[in-house]
Amino acid sequence: MIATVTLNPSVDVVLTAPRLNVGAVNRASAETMYPGGKGVNVSIMAHRLGMDTLALGFIAGPMGHALRGMVQAEGVREDFITLGKGQTRVNVKIPSLQGTEINGPGPAIDTHSYEKLVEQLDRLKKPDMLVLSGAIPPSLPADTYAEIAEFMASKGVETVVDCEGPALRQALDKHPFLIKPNVAELGQLYSQMLMTETDIVKCAQRAQDEGARNVLVSRGPDGAILLMESGEAYACEVTPGTLVNAVGAGDSMVAAFLAQWCTTQDLESALDFSVAVACATAYSPWLASVETLT
Repeated sequence: MIATVTLNPSVDVVLTAPRLNVGAVNRASAETMYPGGKGVNVSIMAHRLGMDTLALGFIAGPMGHALRGMVQAEGVREDFITLGKGQTRVNVKIPSLQGTEINGPGPAIDTHSYEKLVEQLDRLKKPDMLVLSGAIPPSLPADTYAEIAEFMASKGVETVVDCEGPALRQALDKHPFLIKPNVAELGQLYSQMLMTETDIVKCAQRAQDEGARNVLVSRGPDGAILLMESGEAYACEVTPGTLVNAVGAGDSMVAAFLAQWCTTQDLESALDFSVAVACATAYSPWLASVETLT
């Protein structure tokens, strides 16, 4: 099973607007609502790829109720913890205006609710895999992912970490099975500008030296590079297409990589499949549909 944790999920409202006039009333020509949050996206895509998945995390208020309904409508099993205060965040995205986004803050997570999440995680067992992705909200410590990864390691459960900055850095020495930074995130980790494939591989090797086992670096239109635990590095190019919406492409990459790895135990095959599925999402209005993937 592929379980996911989304500490601060969202309801994403995607608006189509030809222009934005500041200080005036603006009218969208179309709007769509989707469940949001990196881990939520991973679970939805994993389910579409035929994997058993479980979405965990925190919701609050009427928007949290709406999010739960949208996730269930996708056929995804969830066990979200309902917080007593606050509101699941709403993110407004306007792709037609150069990818403009306004993301809400989300609710605070209290100690009792976090302890409930730990109890849920304690039920995972080998060969389950756990994906920790997205930013850690201010109400939780920056080492939350590191703490969870260490707990999972004690149970023999492999972890995947997809975040940036201190949260990623602190999780490295817990030896996650996979980390998936993009090029900018990997470079920021070591205060470097990564201009070439060689630069990326060298920086990924530093992450391995600090504990990461496999490093999957997404490169947008340039595809992805995988540095395997064995030390071998492979690059995969994108399939041609027209970019529609890049939101969720990285999450689709993670879901597809794990789905293929669980099926074949072949990392190179997992890389190729992950890039193909990420492209399918990037060329779709939202996460790639089953029809697109077949």
